[in-house]
Amino acid sequence: MDNEKKEFYKKLSQLQQDIKAPKNKKNTFGNYNYRSCEDVMQSFKEINKQYNFFLSVTDEIINIGDRYYIKATAKITDGENIVENVAYAREDENKKGMDLSQLTGACSSYARKYALNGLFCLDDTKDPDTDEYKKISTKTKEEKENVFEQTLPPQNQQFKVNEPSEELLNEIKLLIDMLPVEITEKKDMVKNYTYESGISKNTGKKWERYITDFQTLKNNYGSFSNIKIYNKLKESLQTHL
Repeated sequence: MDNEKKEFYKKLSQLQQDIKAPKNKKNTFGNYNYRSCEDVMQSFKEINKQYNFFLSVTDEIINIGDRYYIKATAKITDGENIVENVAYAREDENKKGMDLSQLTGACSSYARKYALNGLFCLDDTKDPDTDEYKKISTKTKEEKENVFEQTLPPQNQQFKVNEPSEELLNEIKLLIDMLPVEITEKKDMVKNYTYESGISKNTGKKWERYITDFQTLKNNYGSFSNIKIYNKLKESLQTHL
């Protein structure tokens, strides 16, 4: 790798560390915070004054199987070197309250946002400046270490800490839907990628946990697994597309 390309990747890496795009918008229906495509673009514009990169985001409609998807591509360049990231989204057939043009526009924004998220390495963890993050951070180390065991049977216990966001769950559902294999193979893949096991401190019995429900993405105990499992699942599924 020549020095020019090394310098490009060095500057891009620094931008990825410096860019901040907090989730300042609130979905009152789903009761979760989120960031929009416009939020990410604005954050880039503010910080790019010191880097002088050129960013472009485009999308196109593609056909996969019997579904049509919006394929969004985010590219960043210094005029010589280019890095790009691709994301997909499809229209919800049963989305109410929108006409067809609004539906396509929303789908495009969704795909563009995730293309930018990947390009700038924006994740779904809590922002360090939010009150929610501070509340979680005040828990003792011992409480954090024991919380995993506390999620095991009885089965009606829910995993309350570090649950996946609605955005992450929707992206994983989309990836599962896009997998070019039969449903039985999809189930086996998801089980293998999310499988966990251990010995319960309460009962001394072995437990096994993995995601079984494609609609809710909850595990076989009817609760959400740790967010790390969902991030791992997302990365693993992307390798098959």
